[in-house]
Amino acid sequence: IYGCLNSSTTWDEPEVTDNCGVQSVTMTSSPTENLENGSVFPIGTTTITYTAIDIHNNVNTYSFDVIVNPLPEVAIENANDISLCLGESASINVASPSFDLSYSWDFYNSEIGTGSSYVIESVNSTSGGSYGVTATDTYGCSATAYSDVTVGSCGIIIPEAFTPNGNGQNDVFYIQHLEAYPNTEVVIFNRWGAEVYESKNYPNDWNGVSQNNMNVGGDILPEGTYFYIVKLGGEESDPAFGKIYKGYVYIKK
Repeated sequence: IYGCLNSSTTWDEPEVTDNCGVQSVTMTSSPTENLENGSVFPIGTTTITYTAIDIHNNVNTYSFDVIVNPLPEVAIENANDISLCLGESASINVASPSFDLSYSWDFYNSEIGTGSSYVIESVNSTSGGSYGVTATDTYGCSATAYSDVTVGSCGIIIPEAFTPNGNGQNDVFYIQHLEAYPNTEVVIFNRWGAEVYESKNYPNDWNGVSQNNMNVGGDILPEGTYFYIVKLGGEESDPAFGKIYKGYVYIKK
C-alpha cells in the first residue's frame, strides 16, 4: 500500500474465518509501533502484521507493507518578485521542473492550465493575483507553491535607431510596452519638418517608408535623423494617458 506524507493511510481490514471459531485478531506495526488503520504513517516502509488465533490456539499471520513517499518539491521561479507589464505576453514558470512530475496551475484556486509554465498571451488589469502550481508524482502525492503576481504599466521605451534592411532584426520602429496603450498616436517628420508617417493607432510596424507622396527620392526614406511625436493612448484613468514624447530616431541603412 502506498501513501503520501501527512496523509492518513487506510486499507480494507482482512477477513478472518476459522472452522472452530476465532479467539482473537491483533494488529502490530514495525518498526514504528502502535500505528493503526487510518493513521498518518512516517516516510519509508512500515510492516503491518495481523495475527489470528482460534479457540484451539492455532496461529496464523498476514503481513503487508505501507510505503509512504515524501511530497514532491515545487517552487515558482522568482515567486516573491513577479511583476508583469500591461499589454505584453508573459509566462510564470516552475523553478527547476522535473520530468517525473506533472504540473497544474490555478488562479485563486480555479484551474487554468497544465505544464511547467503558464503563459498569459496579453496581460491586463485582471491578470494580477494569487497563482498556484501543484506538482504531482506518479504515486499521486502532491504539493503546491504560490505566488502573488502584480500588474502595472511599465512605461514605453522608444528606440534611438533602427535598421530597415530586411534582415529580420531591428527592421521597424518598435516601441516597447506599447501593447498597454492602444490608440497611441505616432507622427514622424523628416529633417525639413515634412510629415512622412502618421498613425492614430500605431501597430509598431513602421519600416522607414514614407506616406508622403511628395518625398524626394521615392517612398523609401534615406538614412538619416527623423523627429517623432508619440502621444500615448490606453485607459483614460491611467496617469500616463495622453502623455506626449518627442525625440529623434536614426534610420541606418
